[in-house]
Amino acid sequence: MCVSVALAMLASGLCAWGLALVGSVPVATMVLATAPGGMAEMCVTAKVLQLGVPLVTAAHVTRIIILVTTTAPTFRLARRLRRVWGDGPS
Repeated sequence: MCVSVALAMLASGLCAWGLALVGSVPVATMVLATAPGGMAEMCVTAKVLQLGVPLVTAAHVTRIIILVTTTAPTFRLARRLRRVWGDGPS
């Protein structure tokens, strides 16, 4: 198993556990909400397991919105920092 996959699963599990405690939500629902995977698959799994489908859907939509809106600025910042530090061509 790839180390990055194991770390992503561990991080999502810990986040799910913490959010479940804070939000008084079942841990299983938060595991699906924070799982690194496709939105459709997680929502179908939540429906089959009779968990909070709206919460799982909202969490994944929020994740996608955050990724879409922050990817370009993060890339530009990384490119600028690379140019400043002189680690290669820009």
